Amino acid sequence: MSETFVTMLTGGHPNSLGRTLEIVDIVLANPDKLDELYQCYFSSDEIVRLRTSNAIF
Repeated sequence: MSETFVTMLTGGHPNSLGRTLEIVDIVLANPDKLDELYQCYFSSDEIVRLRTSNAIF
């Protein structure tokens, strides 16, 4: 995977999940990626932060 989670969570319609479910699958298969997902909470993009919450909860 060459894309970062922030890149994957960026863009699209603000009310959509975008690629959130894809990230959930990645983290479930690779629990060591959870910290990378958590770091998305510090993005300046509010959509990224929202989708991060969707992925974690």
